[in-house]
Amino acid sequence: MSAKWEKFESFEKQIKPAEDGVTLKLKDGREVKYDRGVVDGSIFAADVTHVLAHRPLPHAEMRAEHARTGREVEKYDGIECQWFDDLRPDWIPFDRYRFKEPRREKVYYREFFYRYEGKIFIGVVNKDSPGLTEVGAEKMQGFVEWRHSGWKESIICV
Repeated sequence: MSAKWEKFESFEKQIKPAEDGVTLKLKDGREVKYDRGVVDGSIFAADVTHVLAHRPLPHAEMRAEHARTGREVEKYDGIECQWFDDLRPDWIPFDRYRFKEPRREKVYYREFFYRYEGKIFIGVVNKDSPGLTEVGAEKMQGFVEWRHSGWKESIICV
């Protein structure tokens, strides 16, 4: 779907509402970009013959967020009537996309202080982890003391 040149009618109707700017075709054949009040050189409405509205990229805000954060995207399949993971979205203009909601889990942990090469650090024991346990932390060389008296609770996105 490409943008088309339209015959110029009025500033209020065609140029002011164009959020992504326009290109103006002038009587002398020049094309001038006009974006939010900024224009290359001085022009008069009487010199404008046609207007080309700049169309935003489909799903522009989602594309930017996906590129910036790497959030997982789902695409709607109208035939199956359900959402599917889309590992490499192609951003087709008329398709529907949404960000996948992160799965949230409760974790229980304890923090402890330990000494290493004369400095004090904080270590963490996850209650459900097969790795370091409470007993293992207490036996660890350099263990100083527990930071809290019991397990703390936190919700994490996985």
